[in-house]
Amino acid sequence: MIERLRHTLDAMGYELGSSELLDILWLARAINGSGPASQVTTLEPSAAHSDALAPLEPLPADAPLPDPFPAAPSQPARHLHDSLAPAEGSGYKHRLFTAAGQGSATGSRARVIRAPAPRALPGLQGLARALRPLRRYRNHRYRTIADIEATVRFTAESGVLDVIERPEQELRHTAVLLVDDSPSMRVWQPLVREVRRLLERGGIFRAVHVHRFYPNSGPRPGTTPRAESPITFLLTDGVNEAWRGTALRRFLHTHERSGPLVVVSPLPRRLWRGTAFDAQPQLLVAGRPFTRDKELGTLDPLGGSPIERPAEAVPIPVIALSPTALAAWARLLTRPGMPQLVDTVVVGEEDTEERQEARHIPGPDDATPLPAAQLLERFRASFSPEAYRLAVRLSAIRPLSAPVIQLVRIATLPTTSSGAVAEVLLGELLEPLEDESQSGRRLRAFMGDGSGDMLYDFKPGVRDLLAGGLSTEQSIEVVEAVGKALEPHLGRMPDFVALLADSGGSTHLSPQTTEFAALVSPVLDRLSGRPVAAGGDASGRDTAVEIVPHVQAAPLRFTVFGPELAWRREEPVPTGGAQQRAVLAALLLHEGENVTTATLVDALWGEDAPPSASATMRQYVRQLNRILAPSGFFITVDRQAQTYQLQAQPADTVLPLDLAAAKRLHAEAESTQASGDLAGARRLIAEALDQLHGEPLEGLPGPDAEVQRARLEEWRGRLIEYWIELGLETAAYAEIIPELEDMISRYPLREHLRALLMLSLYRSGRAAEALAVFADVRRLLAEEAGIDPSTELQELQQRIIRREPPKSVHARGLVRSAASAEPSIPSWPPPEGVCFAVLGPLRVRRDNEAVSSGSRQQQALLAVLLLRGRLTSASELIDALWGEEPPSRALAALRTYAARLRKVLGPGVLVSESGGYALNIDRDALDLFVAQDLAAESERAREVGDLARARALIGAALDLWDGEPLVDIPGPFAETQRTRVTEWHLGLIEYGLELDLALGNHADVVSQLTALTAKHPLRERLCELLMVALYQSGRQAEALAVYADMRRLVAEELGIDPHAGLKELHERVLQADASLLPESQPASAVASEDFPRPSQLPAALADFTGRTRFVSELADMLSNRQGPVVVISTLGDIGGAGKTTLAVHVAQTVRPQFPDGQLYVDLRGTGLLPAEPETVLGSFLRSLGVSDSSIPDSLEERAALYRATLAGRRVLVLLDNARDAAQVRPLLPDTEGCAVLITSRSHMVGLGGLEGRHRVNLDVMPPEEGLLLFTKIAGKERVAEERQAALDVIAACGFLPLAIRIAASLLTARKLTISTLAIWLAEQRRRVGGLRASDLALRAAFEFSYGQLVPAQARAFRLLSLTDSPDISLAAAAAVLNLAVEDTEDLLESLVDMSLLESTTPGRYRYYHDLLHLFAREWVLRGERPATEPEMALSRLLDFYLATATQAYGTERPGDRLVDHLEATAHAGLIFRDRQEAVAWLHDEGLCLLACARQSTAGTLLHRAVDLMLVTRDLGEWGALSRQYELTVTILRNAAEAIGDTRVTARAALILVESQTRLGRFETAEQQAESAVTAAEASGDTHVMSRLANLRGTIALYQNRNEDAATHFEFALNIFRANGDRAGEASVLCNLSRVRLAMGDTSRALSLAEEGVVIYDSLGLSVRGTTGRYALGLALNAAGRHSEAREVLNEARKVFQENRQQLWEGQTYFRLAEVDLADQRPGDAAAHAEKALIALADVGGTWRRANILTVLGHALNALGATDRARACWQEALSLFDELNAAESRDLRRLLAGIATSSSRRSAG
Repeated sequence: MIERLRHTLDAMGYELGSSELLDILWLARAINGSGPASQVTTLEPSAAHSDALAPLEPLPADAPLPDPFPAAPSQPARHLHDSLAPAEGSGYKHRLFTAAGQGSATGSRARVIRAPAPRALPGLQGLARALRPLRRYRNHRYRTIADIEATVRFTAESGVLDVIERPEQELRHTAVLLVDDSPSMRVWQPLVREVRRLLERGGIFRAVHVHRFYPNSGPRPGTTPRAESPITFLLTDGVNEAWRGTALRRFLHTHERSGPLVVVSPLPRRLWRGTAFDAQPQLLVAGRPFTRDKELGTLDPLGGSPIERPAEAVPIPVIALSPTALAAWARLLTRPGMPQLVDTVVVGEEDTEERQEARHIPGPDDATPLPAAQLLERFRASFSPEAYRLAVRLSAIRPLSAPVIQLVRIATLPTTSSGAVAEVLLGELLEPLEDESQSGRRLRAFMGDGSGDMLYDFKPGVRDLLAGGLSTEQSIEVVEAVGKALEPHLGRMPDFVALLADSGGSTHLSPQTTEFAALVSPVLDRLSGRPVAAGGDASGRDTAVEIVPHVQAAPLRFTVFGPELAWRREEPVPTGGAQQRAVLAALLLHEGENVTTATLVDALWGEDAPPSASATMRQYVRQLNRILAPSGFFITVDRQAQTYQLQAQPADTVLPLDLAAAKRLHAEAESTQASGDLAGARRLIAEALDQLHGEPLEGLPGPDAEVQRARLEEWRGRLIEYWIELGLETAAYAEIIPELEDMISRYPLREHLRALLMLSLYRSGRAAEALAVFADVRRLLAEEAGIDPSTELQELQQRIIRREPPKSVHARGLVRSAASAEPSIPSWPPPEGVCFAVLGPLRVRRDNEAVSSGSRQQQALLAVLLLRGRLTSASELIDALWGEEPPSRALAALRTYAARLRKVLGPGVLVSESGGYALNIDRDALDLFVAQDLAAESERAREVGDLARARALIGAALDLWDGEPLVDIPGPFAETQRTRVTEWHLGLIEYGLELDLALGNHADVVSQLTALTAKHPLRERLCELLMVALYQSGRQAEALAVYADMRRLVAEELGIDPHAGLKELHERVLQADASLLPESQPASAVASEDFPRPSQLPAALADFTGRTRFVSELADMLSNRQGPVVVISTLGDIGGAGKTTLAVHVAQTVRPQFPDGQLYVDLRGTGLLPAEPETVLGSFLRSLGVSDSSIPDSLEERAALYRATLAGRRVLVLLDNARDAAQVRPLLPDTEGCAVLITSRSHMVGLGGLEGRHRVNLDVMPPEEGLLLFTKIAGKERVAEERQAALDVIAACGFLPLAIRIAASLLTARKLTISTLAIWLAEQRRRVGGLRASDLALRAAFEFSYGQLVPAQARAFRLLSLTDSPDISLAAAAAVLNLAVEDTEDLLESLVDMSLLESTTPGRYRYYHDLLHLFAREWVLRGERPATEPEMALSRLLDFYLATATQAYGTERPGDRLVDHLEATAHAGLIFRDRQEAVAWLHDEGLCLLACARQSTAGTLLHRAVDLMLVTRDLGEWGALSRQYELTVTILRNAAEAIGDTRVTARAALILVESQTRLGRFETAEQQAESAVTAAEASGDTHVMSRLANLRGTIALYQNRNEDAATHFEFALNIFRANGDRAGEASVLCNLSRVRLAMGDTSRALSLAEEGVVIYDSLGLSVRGTTGRYALGLALNAAGRHSEAREVLNEARKVFQENRQQLWEGQTYFRLAEVDLADQRPGDAAAHAEKALIALADVGGTWRRANILTVLGHALNALGATDRARACWQEALSLFDELNAAESRDLRRLLAGIATSSSRRSAG
């Protein structure tokens, strides 16, 4: 029978052992009642459940139950009011009642069957393992056994067979379990049984002796003889005061003498305080194994030295019932000499006052009892919330005993443990009842234990306070729950809710019910308003109870955040037990949607749902309806669909749920933000957060509650971050900084919060604090996790250190749109659970770890189940795996595969039903389904116009692919799916490319489309996309050629014409249809995280005053898009009228209307060095997210790219201090939604024809506004005392804001009176008469301010004006002033305080106004003392720049000998830690370096200036400053030629030759090189001569003059070797390698390149060493070693890309294309050639573009795209002709050959 059962279960997918099968058989026979009862009772479970007790008959209904209140079960589904309450003798078993027979009409008496129940002490296996070291053996005293080995050995040696015996081994130790039988230990009786079971069945002790005793009186157990090696376990909670007496301490000493003694406490560790065994951790050590406690030594934890203790003191270990504590104590006994940290109480020491106070022992001064409020406050502060909730519920019961408290806990708080009962008993809220009442005797009668349990009641006043926290609904819940639990003992309880609703107000109760009514009399008293009259007699007559009817309740509202789910006004409404509340929470989270029974069951129990789960669920729903229905809410049940739905009455009522309200506010905030109202959006998010108080789903059980709790908490966290980031956008730093600090205290390791705090502090001017935040998180991460801060934090720190503009510094991932409740793009694979991948090799992962999925056939079965996604029958699976020819044992093999998969996947994943199989997984567990969902979401985003998000989503879907789908999986099903998924993948790629084109990324997709069309030449959709991409890239001829190639190909291969859509596209390209160009996307499309939003506006002045009409007018124009261009100018060319201040204030006002960013630039129109439009455009483009490599050189191309980048975006541009219309016009955006503010002294006549232009003429301030501004700066009290003098000062300042600000600032910095200031200003105006009134006012203010400066300040004010740069760094200013950096900073900050300078970003300074710069320069020209001071200051500045640039050059190019051939500097420069810091400095100081060099054309400065240009050559290779760099070098060369300085001439010419060579202008470069050689020879500059020879060799190589190239390179090599320049030597060797290649000497080329690489590697050069590998790749390709060449060149390309070497990166792509061509891989060659075209578009020059087009043509020709190849060659030919290059002849011959072939083919 067992075998049949095993086969049956195997077929169903269950794999059970023999013991499990025996148990099932036994249970089945018992339930079916087969055979007589006597036979059934003789059946035993298997040894696996050997602890099951024999079946017992049930007790009579009125029989006393000794211990009806065991520990709370861990399965909340079981209720005490079910007929399943365990009896005293049942241990941890439950009763199951089943019918005993079916023959009788009335049925037989029910029998009791024992079934396993949750243990009071979980984890017995771990506890037994912790005790295992105590196992020891000894020889038995009497019994012996044969010693086989000794007998064999003796027989072999003596030849006589004689059996040798040895003593039998037995366990050495005996366990003695002393059980405290105090009343407080009654709650721990199930635990006592489990501890006994642990000791008896652990296989550690020979015997276990259990002794119960009452500490206060009665006999105490004696000691066990030492011969039995006893180990004594004292199980007590230490609550009984008797343990503090000397008698019991002697008792402990007595048992300790016989062997080790340990106290085992059932209480949690936090409750030990206040008990007799309040142990403290001590470092104990044993001198020998199993030593007595008295012999244990105590060590100092720090020094390890022994600690002396009194002779009578004995350390007794105290342990909790945990594996860790038990293991530490076991190690103490078994590992002598090894210290162990064990909780210990020292017995024998006298109690001190401190110890008594620590244990709260009442002393002589404690006679006055504490008030009830203080008692309750101390209880809440000291004990757990569960204990307080239990105490509140106990206020409904009187009197109380330990069993009754346990009953209330199980009935009302089933998820808590017995520890809550212990806390109530320890909490000093209860006092013993001395006079037992009648209710007390009744209580003992129906409890039936006769043990004399102590009865308690709350101390005076405590019950009333606790009852105040018990609402009416909660009171009824307690009454009903306790009544249900007592029904097996008292009979059926009445419905107390119905009684309360009884209009008559009276009813009759049975005597048993009367006893219960007395027990819950506190509740009935409170509900009725007067005491309940409960009477009865011994005859059992009914008792009348009068109860007041219940009053209709107020409306409900629901919350999923916090401990309660329902509220009536401000009072919580009880909704049942924890699981019942979990059901309500699940329905609330679905917000009125239908919820299936299976979903609710999974939410509560997960995979461990009991069989009665559905019935329990229905019961919960009925109880919830009773609670909710009076308030207009009910749960409907669709029995056919098995669904539940929470509804409100009437049906259109919105569910009053906190989460729903927060979501609505969140959606409104997103809409509000989209309209530009950031402040309004922030207010709405704050309202949403006000809805969410407390922990989500607090205290609710179930796996779904844990998941939802984490999700809701994460969503709330994102809302908070959204609120904070909106605060950042609106500059509300004062509000968000405290909130961030609070969140960081709760989530200290959340790095994004740290980044937001750093950003907030930095933007609010607290840079030092921002850097301190980074230091704190770096230390914390190192200590807690052993890691460094994230890249985001490190980058943010570096930008703060570099003092970048605060508005330009952003935290990565800044959420500016909305905090979504779900991740925008989910990550895969998930970090937890089982997941599967089929988009590549089939893979299985569990908790993000790879799991083997078995054989190929087993993987095929898994693939079928995954892709079908439903129950699949065995026959379908066999067809899918083997097709029409399955093996003979296919079904058996299928089951074997399924069984193995079940083991691999874990329980509950692979399920079997009706002979078939299915996988029980979520949709996001399979990568294919995730990709499908992402693609669908992308389609939805595209439909609403959000193209950027659509592209991001489809990119995430494509990233899930990892090769060919289901690779190597056998079977017809896998083959079909492989084809289907591959085709879908290609469709997704096409869709993604369409989005790229719609977003304007046409240049980036040409290479990808070229490779795809090569791989799929007949796929016409790819052909269409390629044509569009080429046309949008300006390559119309190639686009037409693509069509020609496709038409020819389909005609040859298929005999048809291209489809109509392709023909139509050809016509549109032919006609240059402008609609094919990318359209401007709406703001939603570009308002994505992929686009930076620059925030460059200067901070508005806090004391901005007046100009109300202008502010209102301008703000209205810009907000309503009435004037896209607004010019703020002044009447009569007035300076200092406040144009910039007004413009900045207006820009900050309308900032929310331009959410895509704000750009700002000071054009320095009235300064010494006006900004050039191309430089400004380069800066703007970088701020808008355009990479340096994508920024073109010419002004026209930059302006076009600038307008295209702004298309569809709402950006405000503030152009400050413009010179004229020519300077401004290229900076104007040409798109709807953008606006421009321009400030200028001129009227911008050249912009007169611009549509939408508005001009505002700004005059001086009205007197009242001028006085108000002066008052804000100087102070109200000061102005009030001298009002008339203040008016005179304002008049003397000409009512100009700049002059007023300077004058008022001077008053605050100097101890002057306003009258003195007025007199002095009037005098100054008279002295400088003859000027305009406005000029007089400014000059007077300037002169007065300058006159108030101390000499050091005046000197700094003058000397800083010497440089023409727009601003100056602190370190550079220190060099100009020849002062320490600290002293310089103090000086400059003092000038900032007087409004003479301003600090735009931390560490950088400029004049407050350009007029102040001119004024300071004028003072220098008046005559500086000493006269040489200006030249010396410029020399020091040049020294500083040259020294620092040399350090940067050396950091970037270690080993380069150029630094040895530079002019010496007298002043040191900055030191850089790494290359990134050096490059950042060069980038920041670029304009200042060039300005300094242009000013250094006289005397000895010229030499250092040209050297400065040599070490900053990277500026010439960066597109942003390349033009200004070349112009500066030309100025220096002309100056050198004018004075005949051959050294400077040669060095400047060297730089220009490099520039011409880089652009492919070889003839011009050669001519300049010849003149440079002459100058270098004349000056004897060998360094320049060597580099010129190297350059001339490169020019000759490109011009195919190989012999000349070799001569030049050999000359350079000799010089480099003579100078010891190893880096230069390596460079020439690599160049010689290329010459040898051109000459056909491949082996020599290889050896030269390898030699150069070895030198580079020995010097540790990264970038320059990569140029050596570039040459090595060329040599390897020529040698036919294509794979090696490809690998070397790819490594080089990565290094070039990382180091922003765009020219070399593009060249490497070009060489990779050549390698691919040589290796017969034309598709890859075409793709690499397209990438080279993109990379070199701006820096490569015409010659390189022509070469790339030539290679691209060869690749296309090899692919069969001859027409497009011809188009590429024709364009290349035109470029070569422009350069008069030799390559033109080869291309003409090639094109002639192609034409001949085409004509022959046509003729054929």
